[in-house]
Amino acid sequence: MKKLVFLSYRKGYHPPLISQPSPQICLHKFNRGDGSASKSKQGGRRKSPKGYREAIFLGLILAILAFSINLWAVDVYLNIVKGQGRKVRIAVPAFIGQKGDFSQILSQIVQDDLRQSGYFRLVEALEIMPGKMSLGEKFQELKSAGAEVMADGQFSLKGEKMVLNGRLYDLTNNRQITGRAYRGKKNDFRQIAHRFSDEIVYRFTGIKGIAHTKIAFVHQEGKNKELYLVDYDGHNLEKLTFDYSLGLFPAWSPDGKTLLYTTFKKGNPDLYLIDFVSREARGLLTFQGLNMGAKFSPNGKEIVLVMSKDGNPELYLYSLRKKKLKRLTYYRGIDSDPTWSPNGREIAFSSDRSGTPQIYIMDKEGGNLRRLTFKGGYNTSPDWSPRGDKIVYAGMKGGSFDIYTVGVHSRKIERLTDSLFEGGGSEDPCWSPDGRYLVYTVTRGGEKEIFIMRDGGTNNRKLVSLQGNCFSPAWSP
Repeated sequence: MKKLVFLSYRKGYHPPLISQPSPQICLHKFNRGDGSASKSKQGGRRKSPKGYREAIFLGLILAILAFSINLWAVDVYLNIVKGQGRKVRIAVPAFIGQKGDFSQILSQIVQDDLRQSGYFRLVEALEIMPGKMSLGEKFQELKSAGAEVMADGQFSLKGEKMVLNGRLYDLTNNRQITGRAYRGKKNDFRQIAHRFSDEIVYRFTGIKGIAHTKIAFVHQEGKNKELYLVDYDGHNLEKLTFDYSLGLFPAWSPDGKTLLYTTFKKGNPDLYLIDFVSREARGLLTFQGLNMGAKFSPNGKEIVLVMSKDGNPELYLYSLRKKKLKRLTYYRGIDSDPTWSPNGREIAFSSDRSGTPQIYIMDKEGGNLRRLTFKGGYNTSPDWSPRGDKIVYAGMKGGSFDIYTVGVHSRKIERLTDSLFEGGGSEDPCWSPDGRYLVYTVTRGGEKEIFIMRDGGTNNRKLVSLQGNCFSPAWSP
């Protein structure tokens, strides 16, 4: 006997506070009754039984209603974090686990991440002792302290491995929003906590958090310039290259598994690719002359870069699959600093074809060239926002560089730094993957340092402290 299977929402299922990848569903089977869906002897199809049609109709109505309720719940929380500067009041008590010192460390990392995100207001949870209170008692204590949400965690250690079970609770409705296990090496405990923080940000905004990200940059050691890596919060500093030469212009692949950079270790500015799985670097483009300033396309299939193999610095497109080069620009001056639009259809770059360096945009095939900036005598180092609406760049005014943004369509310019007032210079801007932060180079007293700020020019903080010059930062996906 043939049966029909359709989907409906389980009785008693309550849509979550935020979007879930897929709703909870159950299977209902209904007997056809007539035993067939075949054509009748007259050549037409038999009509479906009345009860069968009503069951399908009812199932569709319930699914639409449940989906609508789910969307309404999403709007509630998105409005809280995005409207009128309202921040979600969240508590992060010390986590429960086998080793006491990790309890406070892990929760503190999450607290710092959430505070840095700008979406949350931290509520003190001093009265919450790990393992001493029931979940209900925690709810009551934190609600009385003004918290709306609680991020709770339990961790376990087995050898060199750590598992963190992170859960997020809605204190207003006394229910769990999400919960999952985060696994990794014990020494990577900061990354494990960062992943929990990013999940919390995603659950309230629909935007992937940036706590797990890293920043690559160049550090000058005497005459040599080597690449370094550091977490977005300045921890886990790591030296990446040992070329004992000049390493410049790091640029991440969209999946974060590889990194492009230019090195002079063989005497020529060659383009190399670092694989983070094997930790090996290999030559990618080694033509005589410049092979530098390379950037991956958003889909990771192509690279745009500056090359001088034909005599003049021009922009080229390189297909990683076909291993073919295509020249994009034909100008006797200097074209440099290419950056992709988020949709991969356009490329912005700096060119002095108007007399002084300005920002231009063209199609990825090299056509439809147009000038974007008309103010300022020296504009360079553009980086296209992941949101697609702005391009950040370094512009010179009064003999020093500052960071500006320009609207791609509006052409409205906003100045983010004031180096004349600070007595230095700001350059090498690069967007965070969520388009809310910028990492850039600050020059003060003759030394270069890496700083991070909000996209509006506020909340400046120094990323890392190293002897010598640090510059040319690149933010991972």
